[in-house]
Amino acid sequence: ALANWLPLAAATLGLVVPLAMLALARTAGGPFAFPLDDAWIHLQYARNLAAHGAFTYFPGDPSTTGSTAPLFTLLEALAFKLTRNEFAIGLCLGLAAHALFLWALARWAWRRLGHAGWAALAVALVALDGRFGMLAASGMETSLFFAGIALAFLAWSEDDALAAGLALGLATGVRPEALLLAGVFAIDAAIARHAPRRWRAGLAALAVLVPAYAIFNRVTGGAAFPNTLAAKAAFYAGRPFAQFLRDDIGATFAAAWLGLVPFAIVQAAVELRRRFARRTGGKAATPAAAARHGLAEIGWASALPLAYAVVLPFSHRF
Repeated sequence: ALANWLPLAAATLGLVVPLAMLALARTAGGPFAFPLDDAWIHLQYARNLAAHGAFTYFPGDPSTTGSTAPLFTLLEALAFKLTRNEFAIGLCLGLAAHALFLWALARWAWRRLGHAGWAALAVALVALDGRFGMLAASGMETSLFFAGIALAFLAWSEDDALAAGLALGLATGVRPEALLLAGVFAIDAAIARHAPRRWRAGLAALAVLVPAYAIFNRVTGGAAFPNTLAAKAAFYAGRPFAQFLRDDIGATFAAAWLGLVPFAIVQAAVELRRRFARRTGGKAATPAAAARHGLAEIGWASALPLAYAVVLPFSHRF
């Protein structure tokens, strides 16, 4: 029974990391502040939305989509109704999203690995990566996006298309990359020849939430996606793919993660072999089999870097 608490204990450990970072920075004489100016951009839009009801950077200006994450900014605007402390708003939202992400990750890992100890190890590997802790304390929307993606994977592993659709629809309002995962799930279901539970309701959820996001961007910025995406895509369009592969993909999986990459590649090959062997055998996957084999995880790990390579070959230092 004690072992059943291990994944949640590892998730709790993940909350200690960003708090320890803040304490160490303060002890070293640094201020309580965010590492990127983008966090203050979100807060500026949120303050004006709360005070003036307009999605603007300066009060009285025309609306723009300068904040890439409208759902995150809306949550910050709601928080402004409770407090005027900008740092507290950004930090508390980041920590809450980080906690939700780690909880969903623990549930997903337990379901996929079938063992509390292995699930706890998987969560600990993420929780102790300083980049996740820094993002949780950065005032940025990234931890909320992680939470949405983890909840979508958890729902998909439970064969629940409605919960996955709701998670992806809301995650799209945080970052548009979530649309890629919707496509990955569709391909996964087609290859498995298995329609997950409540798939019609899941499609309906996406059909409502994704157009709502596009309409919001269209009304405020004149395009279906945030203006910031077009600006950054134009700025980095000429960056060589080799440089992106070395400096961005390489840096993401560097250090200790590099030791796990061979295991991930081997396991991906095993998963693909099992899935396509089932397909050529003429039998559709049962829900239990669909939950065991991780073609969707492989698809997401491949699709996201490829999409960045084509559209925006720059992943930033985080």
